[in-house]
Amino acid sequence: DLWEQGAEVTMLQRSPTIVIRSESLQKHAWGRLYSEEALAAGISTEKADLMAASWPHRLMPGISREMVKTILAEDADLYEGLKRAGFMVHMGEDDSGIHTAYMRRGSGYYIEVGASQLIIEGKIGLRSPAEIIELDEHGAVLSNGEHMPADLIVCATGYGLFIATNLAVVLVLSVAASLLGVNRFLTANGLQFGTLLAFAALMGFGGAFISLWMSKPIAKWSTGARVIERPQNELEHWLVNTVARFAHQANIPMPEVAIYDGEPNAFATGPSKSNALVAVSTGLLQMMDRREAEAVIAHEVAHVANGDMVTLTLIQGVVNTFVRFTRFRED
Repeated sequence: DLWEQGAEVTMLQRSPTIVIRSESLQKHAWGRLYSEEALAAGISTEKADLMAASWPHRLMPGISREMVKTILAEDADLYEGLKRAGFMVHMGEDDSGIHTAYMRRGSGYYIEVGASQLIIEGKIGLRSPAEIIELDEHGAVLSNGEHMPADLIVCATGYGLFIATNLAVVLVLSVAASLLGVNRFLTANGLQFGTLLAFAALMGFGGAFISLWMSKPIAKWSTGARVIERPQNELEHWLVNTVARFAHQANIPMPEVAIYDGEPNAFATGPSKSNALVAVSTGLLQMMDRREAEAVIAHEVAHVANGDMVTLTLIQGVVNTFVRFTRFRED
């Protein structure tokens, strides 16, 4: 996108990347399963998703390696061009390509839709391998000692923490389901609907409440919000005092107060009234006068006072349970 808008772009590559053309993925992977012909044969998107997900993970690397060999031969020009340009490309730790990388890591791959060709042609610059060691007012100092001038630095560091968090949630709930015995809903005589409902409720409500419990740190991390522990200027003093005033009027403990850079917005989150966060964006504080901003802050404090986060979590738990229960019954 930056290159298309006329920017001079240089990519820093820290480690090898799996690259595969979109057309090759469509041709050799699940393309036929999601084709118009499949749809005409009665294979809807939902059925195709189920068929794709039903392949045992243990078999996928072996199947994928054969597909990778075919793609490497057909798209040799792409891979040779990337290597000539200095781009580090591979096909995963066991040469099984994008599918197993997606299941194992959820990152480390790129589906080629044009950027690789720009790297090959030199239209997008490349430093590989390279990492940013230090930033200054003019650009970045790289691991090879080079100082690279830059007006804008875009970090694409993956979703490692996000994926790890979700895997941890699934692991905890799976262990709980096993200990409670509610994961044995499929028997030789068919589905045990009572056990299935208990399993769906555990996963549905468990996931919802774990998300609620983690809502404050996740919100801070995802928005870059800075909690105001000691106000540093008049605006921060006003913001903290305004939240404190409304919290006192609502007869709730003082929430954490945070500010973050972004478009006009504000939000409240947290697992309980005594452990809540009210965050306001710099865009809102710049766009609105004090009286208008007070109305927004009062609205967010009211969410905390009314226990809306817990209410929404309960609703989400019911929806999650219903969806899981009905999906299993349909399957």
